[in-house]
Amino acid sequence: MGLAKIVAIAGLALILLGVVLAVALMAQVTWEPKSDILVSESTTVSAWFNYTRPFSRIFARAEDVRNLVVKGHIEEAGGRPFDLEVSNGKVYAKAANVSSYDFTFSPSPAELSAGLKLVIANVRAAAPVTESFVKETVTVASFANTSYTFATPLTLPPRKVPVEVRGTAKEKSGYKFNFYVVDKDNLALLEAGAPFKAYYAGKGYSQYEYTFVIPAERCTETVYFVSERVRELRAREENFTFTVSVFSFMEWGYWWYSPPPLFEPVGDVTFTGKAAETKGYTFDLLILSEEDLERYRAGAQPLSPYFTGRGKSSYEFSFTVPAEKARKSLYFVVKKAPPTPSDADLKVLVEGKKRWSEEFRPELNVLVDATKSYPKPVDITVRYTIEASWEEKSYAGAVAGMLVGGGLAGLGLLLLIAAAVIKFVFKK
Repeated sequence: MGLAKIVAIAGLALILLGVVLAVALMAQVTWEPKSDILVSESTTVSAWFNYTRPFSRIFARAEDVRNLVVKGHIEEAGGRPFDLEVSNGKVYAKAANVSSYDFTFSPSPAELSAGLKLVIANVRAAAPVTESFVKETVTVASFANTSYTFATPLTLPPRKVPVEVRGTAKEKSGYKFNFYVVDKDNLALLEAGAPFKAYYAGKGYSQYEYTFVIPAERCTETVYFVSERVRELRAREENFTFTVSVFSFMEWGYWWYSPPPLFEPVGDVTFTGKAAETKGYTFDLLILSEEDLERYRAGAQPLSPYFTGRGKSSYEFSFTVPAEKARKSLYFVVKKAPPTPSDADLKVLVEGKKRWSEEFRPELNVLVDATKSYPKPVDITVRYTIEASWEEKSYAGAVAGMLVGGGLAGLGLLLLIAAAVIKFVFKK
């Protein structure tokens, strides 16, 4: 066998080996593990707004990625609670009322490439606070029955929370009063004398200590602190005295007792006293209303006197006038009675006492002092890290196969060329 032939066979063998080796290496598929930190930050989350952080990882060829896993860790620096959600139309992770949280999920490469959102909601973190709510003197004038002051628990809070109110209400002079704490609708019912509901209601004391809770849904509504006069009666009495004269030419005479213009008794009025003729003459005594006096003058019957006495020189009287008639005058009628001569001059001294009850209406000055306690929403600081890990198809074997196989095939081609050269040279 000639040299040229041997070289040619070797060149063909190398070309064949190169092709086989290239095909064999290119047929092998390898998957390499990879990872990437998508986001790692620290941020402040306001009590007013949710915090949103988008994140993504773009892959050149989604079909070359498998076993994709997204892991995350999030925690609040002070251990305060928060809610979170990872989503983009589809929810991948969700938690509520946690101070730290770890999550793991497996999105598709296309989903992660399109982008996801981390949303942190600060709807629970709060710090307990106590503040002054109202401190004011409520004055109920003597002509009024009620008066009030008002305050709003919270104005435009980030979120509505329950508010506890503690306080006192004290009348400075020790007068009794009723005390209510109501909302606007029930204030209207109270003032109209209709049934109402109150956060607090106290009656008949000169001071109060109160505690109540305003529910979260009503924490921005005005609260009214109402002081109401207690109807208090005081016993009153008044002495009166006058003389009824019946002259010699008269058969009878009278005098009247009139209450003052602003007399406002509560209940019946009682009159007690005595009537005596100064010289001991006998007389009849009638105590009449104005209507009965007119009937007596006209000689009409029957009469309804408050008191009747006949044929004596002195009387002790006691009677009651109903409240509805107590503002009208009373008439003390004296008539000569046997054996008093018809031409005698009579002088009857009347001394008495009037007793009644009236409403006591002093000016009330109520010091209302209250504090409010509530969980005040606060900002939070969160730290979070989100990482993706996956396996990605590697083409290193194919490249190596192409290089090695191509190199062997190229060497074989050179040998074939050398064989042709040798054959040409030795043929000469």
